[in-house]
Amino acid sequence: MNVQELLNCCLYCLPSCDQDSVFRGALVFITQVSEDRVRGMIINRPSDRKISSLMQQVDISPVANCGDQHILFG
Repeated sequence: MNVQELLNCCLYCLPSCDQDSVFRGALVFITQVSEDRVRGMIINRPSDRKISSLMQQVDISPVANCGDQHILFG
């Protein structure tokens, strides 16, 4: 496989593959590929902030059924 083919793809780390809690079960969106590195961001980890707090901060009216959901990293 050509490493450039990974660009704009998602990689999933199986829970059994990595004992490191950072990557276990992580879905990583690949954003940059070069000869010596691949960069991406984890897009399936919840943050501590909830959608309702963000909506209040930017003065947007609440949307039904989503205010209590956590914002995801990424």
